[in-house]
Amino acid sequence: MRVAIPRSVIVSAVAISMMGCGLILKPDPDRVAQQGKSAVAPPPQLSDANIAAIFLAANNTDISYARLVATRSKSADVRRFADRMMSDHSALLAQVTEIIGVQSLEPQEHEISLDLRDESASKRDIMRELEGHSFDSAYAINEVSYHRRLLGALDGLLIPQVRDTSMKRFLSAVRPAVAAHLAHAEQLQGTILPARKK
Repeated sequence: MRVAIPRSVIVSAVAISMMGCGLILKPDPDRVAQQGKSAVAPPPQLSDANIAAIFLAANNTDISYARLVATRSKSADVRRFADRMMSDHSALLAQVTEIIGVQSLEPQEHEISLDLRDESASKRDIMRELEGHSFDSAYAINEVSYHRRLLGALDGLLIPQVRDTSMKRFLSAVRPAVAAHLAHAEQLQGTILPARKK
């Protein structure tokens, strides 16, 4: 059975998915020119202060998305998911803030953390224009994309580069929760997208 997805959902989903999340490594133009179009820049070198700022920005980003749900969503499933994201990411913020305080680590902005904030604001602007099923679909698609990128950043950038043992333990312990969030977001997306607008 084919389900018709409203054009507004498709346009919003495409706009959201086309926007980066700041956690994807960008190709180095000089290296691409030297090695061909498939070359990818080596990961940026991050300090623990950069990693702290990126992790704070990533969690604040998902909290900001979840805050939109109360006034835009009609789905109980989406509301429950957003409540969980608010709760879990707020708890992570508290934990990382405690580690930062104990380690006397001052978060230092990096291009990645700044990109996260900018792209989050743009995505929120798009989602603010939606409501009901259109919003729920765009939110679910965004949550899948966000959690995939965060998981990739943890595996390929943050955990490998963090030097502080407390932060490394923390980020390593967070990884399974991010993977669980991704699985839950994918399940939500599968539930929302085939649903008809009521």
